Amino acid sequence: MKEKIKSLTKEFLDKMGFLSASVDVSTKDDGFYINIMSGEGRILIGKNGANLSAIERVLHVFLKQKLGSPIYFSIDVNNYCESHWRFLRSVAQEAVKKSLVTNKPIPLPPMSSKARRLVPSELSIRPDVVTESKGVDPNRFIVVYPRP
Repeated sequence: MKEKIKSLTKEFLDKMGFLSASVDVSTKDDGFYINIMSGEGRILIGKNGANLSAIERVLHVFLKQKLGSPIYFSIDVNNYCESHWRFLRSVAQEAVKKSLVTNKPIPLPPMSSKARRLVPSELSIRPDVVTESKGVDPNRFIVVYPRP
């Protein structure tokens, strides 16, 4: 199945004009992890990952059509998502420290819905803070509060 997903993803990228892109597929959790390596990564990723999210949605439809059934996967370009998640974890941990030192709520910058799920999940193991999502998309954000 990995090889089929890899060849279909490459076909998809070729049709989009990214002929030099390479694709690596591995299993991850209950699905697949598709990593695209390309010299045109900035175009594939887009501002704040917007193009990458759109490509993921369209690729999902494309793979479902070609394979005959939906599959679960996450997609990355040049390991952008991995480094972005590390950055978000770091920002969240800094907000925790600042919240605990000042005993005040600390708002994080606006982020995607995917990122807003990651941060509370990452901080849920901390008994000393709570998180809350506030605002309206696309400016929705997380606030880290010290637990009373």
